[in-house]
Amino acid sequence: MCEPKSEGGMGFKELASFNDALLAKQTWRLLHNHDSLFYKVFKSRFFPKCSILEAKGGHGGSYTWRSILKGREVIRRGARWRVGDGESIKIWGDKWLPSLQTPTVHGPLMAELQEAKVSSLINLVTRQWKSLLLQNSFIAEEADKIRPSFATKQHQFDENIVEKKIWKLPLPCKVRNFLWRACRNAVPMKKNLQRRCVVDDLVCPLCSKHALWSCSKLAQVWNDNNQWSFRSQTTFDNFPQLLQYVLELDCSGELFAMQAWTVWFRRNKVRTDPPGFPLNLVAQRACEALMEYRAAQRKSHSTRPFVRIDARWSPPHDGWFKANFDATTFQEEGRVGIGVIWRDSGGLLGFDRVVFEGDCQIVMNALIDPSQPFATYGLLIGDAQTLANRFRGVKFQYAGRESNKVAHNLARYAQHITCYHVWMEDVPVLGRHALME
Repeated sequence: MCEPKSEGGMGFKELASFNDALLAKQTWRLLHNHDSLFYKVFKSRFFPKCSILEAKGGHGGSYTWRSILKGREVIRRGARWRVGDGESIKIWGDKWLPSLQTPTVHGPLMAELQEAKVSSLINLVTRQWKSLLLQNSFIAEEADKIRPSFATKQHQFDENIVEKKIWKLPLPCKVRNFLWRACRNAVPMKKNLQRRCVVDDLVCPLCSKHALWSCSKLAQVWNDNNQWSFRSQTTFDNFPQLLQYVLELDCSGELFAMQAWTVWFRRNKVRTDPPGFPLNLVAQRACEALMEYRAAQRKSHSTRPFVRIDARWSPPHDGWFKANFDATTFQEEGRVGIGVIWRDSGGLLGFDRVVFEGDCQIVMNALIDPSQPFATYGLLIGDAQTLANRFRGVKFQYAGRESNKVAHNLARYAQHITCYHVWMEDVPVLGRHALME
C-alpha cells in the first residue's frame, strides 16, 4: 500500500519513514543554515567543536537532540560527495561515484591510490579526467561511472516516464485512456483476443499484420505529414517505445495520439458499421478533432481571469545587450549543440551590460539564486555566476520556448556543422523564419 502509484501501489505514506524524513530536514538545516537561531543554540550546546555529522550522542542530550541524531542517519545514508576539484574526497571509502546502488569504490586499487584524493584523477589544466589512469586503476564498470558515455543512454525505455507523460497530455480523457491501454497491451487487437480465446483468426481486416503504426495500409495516414517521416527509417519493438520516441521529438505528441486513436476508432467502425469512412480522411479528422478540443478548452477558460504573457522576443533596455541561448543533445552521435544569439534593441553587438535569457526554468532559477544549489550541476552554476560577474552589468531571466526560437533552432543546427561557427549580420536558413517572427 505504501508503494508509489507509478509502481502499482496506492501511494500511502509510511509514517515511520515520513517522520525520519522530517527529522533529517532538521539535520540538513543544521548543516547549511548557519545564520539561524536554531543552529546557534544547538551548535553551542551539542557540537561546539565539530559539525553535526561528527557530533556525539551521549546520554545527557534532550529528547529533541536524540531525535535529530536519528534523522542524521538518514542524511548519512543518502549523502554523496559532489566532485569539484576533488581535494577533499578520498578515492577509497567516500561516497562519490554517481550511482545510487554503489556510490563507493569496491574494486582493487593500486597501493599508491589507497589514501589518494580524487584530485589525483583529474587533469587540473584541462579539467578533465585522466582517462588512461582511470582505465588502468579501476574495473571497467567503475571507470564507466566516473567517465559516463552518451552511448549508454541512447533510447532507454522507461515505462513509468511514458505513462506520466500520457496523463499530462492536453487531450480528451478517452484518448489518454486509449494510449495508456495501448502501452499496457490492453487494446483488444486480434493477438490479444486470441490469447483470451475470443477469436481463432489473426488476419487483420486491412492487411496480414495489423498495428496502429506499421500496418502497410496505414501509409496514407502517416506518410502525408512530414512529422512522421521517421516511419520508414526507424523501427520499434512495441507501441510504448514508439510513443516515447514521439514525445521526445520536437513534434506534436497530441496530434500523434489523436491520429492513433482515430485509426483505432475507424477500425472499430469498419467492424461494426462497414464500410466506415475512408482511410485518407483519418489524418484530417484527427486534426479537426484536436482543433475542436483545443477550441473548447480555450472557451471554457475564457471566463477565468489570467495574465497573458507575450510569447514574442522582447528587446533589452537601452544600454543593455541580450544573449538568448539554448542547448540540445544528439544522443546517437554523442554530441551537444549550443546556440546563442547576441544583440541589443537595434541588432548591434556589445559586451558591456548583458541580459542572459534561456528557456530552461530550472537552470535560470539556479543562476538567479545567489546560493549555490546542491544538485550535481551546482558547481557549473557557480562557475557561470563567477564568469558573469566579469561583465559591468549582468542579469538572468527565463523566457518561454516561443520567444527563444532562434537560439533553439541554432542549437539544433549544430548537428549539421563540425566546429564552432559565428554568423555576423547573417543568419543560417534554419533560424531565419523564427527571426522574422
